[in-house]
Amino acid sequence: MEQLCAYLFEHLDDEGDRELEDGVANLDAWLRANGIDGEGLEVDKLSDQAVADLDGELQHTAEGAVGAAVDDDISHPVLDVAEVLLIDDLVEVFPDTYESYERDYQDDPDCFLAQECPRHTFENAFVAVYGGVITVETNMVAQFRWVDLDGELALVQRGWLAGETEISVDWASVEEQYFLMVALPREDGTLRLQAVWIKAVLGEDAAPESAALNVMVNSMSKQSQEIQEWLDQ
Repeated sequence: MEQLCAYLFEHLDDEGDRELEDGVANLDAWLRANGIDGEGLEVDKLSDQAVADLDGELQHTAEGAVGAAVDDDISHPVLDVAEVLLIDDLVEVFPDTYESYERDYQDDPDCFLAQECPRHTFENAFVAVYGGVITVETNMVAQFRWVDLDGELALVQRGWLAGETEISVDWASVEEQYFLMVALPREDGTLRLQAVWIKAVLGEDAAPESAALNVMVNSMSKQSQEIQEWLDQ
């Protein structure tokens, strides 16, 4: 599984479907047999090749970025989860995380949600609070793609920083952040896997890098819980 997350991130924008379909099928089989405990799972580092051609103002590199993954169940279909991520007001969905969140659609989200378009991209600008104390202001690119999984559709998303990040503390900076999400269909809803890779520069008095990664893992799990609560309404 550690290698699968990096593999899916790298191949999301492939012209063909084969590699991505194989990767999602392998991930699905691994998660059915194993799963991830609540503390998350360390995942393999991305290669520079995986991030070299990503759009944005930054010259991307994967060197020094550490990663972790977590999975959570949501008792609603994959399509409902997709609509939350693409359409709904995420400040309302994730009130403890986002102070502001704006999307700039690069193509038609309705076409994607109707499953008539296989891909979708938007850029987002947001202000987020992590751990209740650290405020981060940045913008990212988010790419989505439908992937066939045994006749059903899984949703794969990847994201990356599109510009410089402003952070509210002087003992830390975020140089790179990469994100992967895979929403897998289940009989009772969706299994949502998320992985994040972060390259952070921390001062002498800062918490260790592993602590910063744990904050992100906890934040990802909380967001899945909040999606559940939002769709339950």
